[in-house]
Formats: sequence, C-alpha cells, structure tokens
Amino acid sequence: MREKIKLLYIANERIPTDRANGLQIMKTCEAMAKNGVELELVIPRRKTEAMNEDPFDYYKVERVFKLKKLACLDLIPYLYFLGPIPYWLISVTFSLSAAFHSMTHSHDFLYFRHDSILFWFFIFCKKKLISEFHFLAEKKYQRFFPRLKLAVAINRSAKEIYQSIKGMKDKVVWAPDGVSIEDFALSITKEDARRKLGLAVKGRYVVYTGHFYSWKGIDTLIKAAALLPKDITVLLVGGGTPEDSTLLKEKLPENIILIGQKKYSEIPFYLKAADCLVITGTAKDEHSNYFTSPLKLFEYMASGRPIVASGTSAIQEVLVHKKNSWLVQPDDERALADGIAYIFENPSTAKLLVEEAKRDVENYTWEKRAKKIISSITTEVRLP
Repeated sequence: MREKIKLLYIANERIPTDRANGLQIMKTCEAMAKNGVELELVIPRRKTEAMNEDPFDYYKVERVFKLKKLACLDLIPYLYFLGPIPYWLISVTFSLSAAFHSMTHSHDFLYFRHDSILFWFFIFCKKKLISEFHFLAEKKYQRFFPRLKLAVAINRSAKEIYQSIKGMKDKVVWAPDGVSIEDFALSITKEDARRKLGLAVKGRYVVYTGHFYSWKGIDTLIKAAALLPKDITVLLVGGGTPEDSTLLKEKLPENIILIGQKKYSEIPFYLKAADCLVITGTAKDEHSNYFTSPLKLFEYMASGRPIVASGTSAIQEVLVHKKNSWLVQPDDERALADGIAYIFENPSTAKLLVEEAKRDVENYTWEKRAKKIISSITTEVRLP
C-alpha cells in the first residue's frame, strides 16, 4: 500500500457560496489533506456574489490541497426565465468536464457529494468511487450502491438504510458534519462581541444562523418569538433566498431582527453575542426529522453559549436533553418559547449545558471526521 492516497474530489457546487455545503466541502478537503491524502477538489467555474474572494481565505482554510475550476455552461442569471433548464445544463456540462478531467489526471479514488447527474456519469465507469450523501438517496440510486467502494452517510438513520442494501453492510461509514473549534471558541466577551456588532450591550438576545427554509423548522421560531418577553430580541442571521419561509413576508413580531447573510468569519461573533442559540427542525419533513447533520449545531456547541433545539431524531444523534442542550418538542412554538425562557431564568443550568457541549463537540471536529473516512477507505477499499 502506498503511503498517500490520491483522491479526486468532484463537487458540482459554486464555491464560495452562502450555503453550508461550500464550507463543508472545503473543510473536509482541508482535513483530509492534513491527514495525508493527496487531494484535488474539482468544481465548476460559475458566477457567484462571493466569487471575487479566494475560497481558501473565505472559509479560513489552509492551502494544503489543489482546487481546480472546470468550464461549464452557466445560465443561472437566466434562471427565472428558463425554469430548471440552467441547473440541468450546468450539471451536464460540468459532469462532462469532470469526466474528461478524471480520465486525464491520475487518482486512486474519485469522491463526490451526491449529485444526480454526476452519479449516473460515474457509477458505471468508475471502479473506485466514493460518494457522500446529504439527503437520503432515492431507491433508483440505492439499487446501484453495490457498485460503490464506499458510501459516506452523515447520520445514523441513513447509514442503517444503506447498510440494509445487499452487499453494502461493510461499505457504509457514518461521518456526521463537523466544526473547526478554533474558529468559534473566540476569546471575546459577550459584551465586546455586541459592541463589535453594534448591538445593545445590556440587551437579551436569542440567535439563529443559517437558512430560513420552512423544512428547517424556522416557522416555529418565528411564532415562538411572539410568545417571548418583549425585551428578548431574536436575531435571525442568514436567509435572503427565494426558498425562505413565507412567514417572513408577513408582519413579523416586533422582537425579531433580520440580519441578513454574513460571511463565515463573521458568524462566530453573532454566536458569542447571544444569550441563547436556537436550532430548529420539523417532524413534518422526513429529511429534517431524520436525515440532516446541521453545521450550525456543531458551531453552536463550540461557541460556549447555551442551546435550545427542536428534538428531531437527527438532532438527537448529537444533542441530549439536560446534558448538553435543552430540547423541546418539534413544531411546538409554545414549547420552544418556554425552553428559551428557561435558559434565561436558570443561568446555572445553562452554564452546565454549555460546558458539556464544549466537551462533546471535541468528538465532532473536521479532523476526526476526515480520519474516520480515511480509515474506512483504507480498511474497506484495498489499494493495489
């Protein structure tokens, strides 16, 4: 066995991006490279508001792997005129470019985050294919899983389903998402973080970061805000997409402030400025309830602030009620409001939850995630 694995990581994603997938990909590549993998990340050359920034600087990632942008037909600016056609054109043209690149550049394994077009391009022609799935793969994909050398699942529910497929029992690894603890364990006080952000130093703040999709349970937080004492302000950091909850278009409770999208490097200061952090999910959506591994969850744990969370099955793979967080019934705004109020009213309990969360998050670093995947590659997949 050679000392170094040569891995070609193909991702049909615009990077940098305001979506969590860009961060997840860059941090995963960095961690793998730091653990001895010779890695090249291949992405489409696309237009994005953040494209003027260097991806390594944008995500605070060391330049320990190669990044290659391939040509594709980018018609996203015409999305509203052409419907889904631009997405298909990007996927097909990028997949063609990626297929050619993979044939002309040597590698031991080809690794990709699940993309329907990429899947069909490579599943029949690549013998050493590793795929990472962030949504539960449909049956039409699962039937071809035995052709994979390894499947990476971000939650246990998906892992169990994939392992039940004939020939896949020993070819699935559970690798939840992670965090760079040093990016969020800032040595700044709550008061100084608020001054930096222009917030009232003596205010009471609840913070939510990320996208505002209904399937992420954001509707419950919006409704819960109206039930909180008026001196508790809810900061919603993120959103700003056409897929945002329709509730945001209605009259919001007066104690909600929409902050808008912020760069990765700014998010830790909002977390540090909070008295309480909220992560929601919904039992009404199968993906939200069972098949997610939210990056914000691990960022919250590393930030040193108490967490109130919806007790979905996916979230409970990491968070434990009264141990490292305060969990409430999903889709219940009254329960969420009561949970937030409890944290404000019981600072000693909140402190204990914070300390345990900080200990627990040590198990969810990008480095440990990378080591788990690399170990599975070298164990389940034999190099020549």
